[in-house]
Amino acid sequence: MKRVLIFVLSVNDSVYAPMMRNSMDTWDSEGCEGTETVYYHGMPMVEESLRVVSFPVLEDYNTISAKNLFAFAWALKKPWDYMARVNASCFVHKRRLRDYVQDLPEKGLIRGVIADPTEHC
Repeated sequence: MKRVLIFVLSVNDSVYAPMMRNSMDTWDSEGCEGTETVYYHGMPMVEESLRVVSFPVLEDYNTISAKNLFAFAWALKKPWDYMARVNASCFVHKRRLRDYVQDLPEKGLIRGVIADPTEHC
């Protein structure tokens, strides 16, 4: 079975921390064979756990790329076949995601969504 790392971009502050907690309490509250969910954010740093990691990057829109590079380097040390890098505000149906990747090619794949800007962008 192909494994999926669900990598959740988050922020450890008063707005995003509750979103991270809501995800943990809803769609990520039960295990799903073949998936692992890890939430990551910048400073303030927290003690690394099985579900949350942080990196020495100030939280700012201008530093998201640096935070992602730290996170991707960290993730390369874990066993997975596909990564679903989502935002803290996303809902993930882990079983459907795991089932979806089973028929995907093993190399040369990147998928994303191209969307029009919203009124808030």
